[in-house]
Amino acid sequence: DSRKIVELVTEKQEEYRARRGDGFVYAADEFYFRAGQPLPPVADYDDFPQYENGIGIAAAFREDAQELIAHQAGETASDARIFLLSGNLAAGMMKEVCSDLSRLMDRKVEPLACENRLFGPHVTVTGLLGGNDVIVAARAAGLTRGDLLVMPSFCLDGGAEPRFLDGITLMELDEILDCGITACPR
Repeated sequence: DSRKIVELVTEKQEEYRARRGDGFVYAADEFYFRAGQPLPPVADYDDFPQYENGIGIAAAFREDAQELIAHQAGETASDARIFLLSGNLAAGMMKEVCSDLSRLMDRKVEPLACENRLFGPHVTVTGLLGGNDVIVAARAAGLTRGDLLVMPSFCLDGGAEPRFLDGITLMELDEILDCGITACPR
C-alpha cells in the first residue's frame, strides 16, 4: 500500500509541477520508509509547506545533519564517534545516511535508533521521542565524553528552553549524558 501511495503521489506531483510549478501534494515520510523507497531530494518538497505534518522532515534532517556534522567535526576529536538520533521507523534510512556521511567525512557516523517508551513501541516516529527515551538509547549505545549526538530539532518544542514531550529539557539531557549534544536548526 505504501508503494502505491508513493507512486500515486509522484504521478500527481508531475501533473501539478507541469500545471502549477510546484508539487502541491506530498507523501509523508512514513510512506517512503514503509515502502522501502528513498526519500525525495529536499528541492522536491517546495519549501516544505507540510513540514509540521511530518512531510519532508527526514529529508531536511538528512541535509541539515550533514552540514552540522561537517561543521562540528572540526571541533571534535578525530576518534570521537558521531551519532544521529532517530526513531525506529527511520532507522533504515539513518543507516544509509550514516554510511554516506562516514565515507564523505572519513569519520565514524552511526545511527542511534530509539524505542519510544513514552508512548509505546508502536509509536516509531522520531518527533515523538521523549528525553528519557534518548537517555536509555544513548546509555545502551555507550556514548561517552567526546562522542557527539546529533538530533533533529523537531524532537523538541520551540520554547526558550527546548524540551522533549516528557518534559526533559535539552539542558537536562546534556547534564545527564556524558556526550556532546546538538540539535539541527531546522
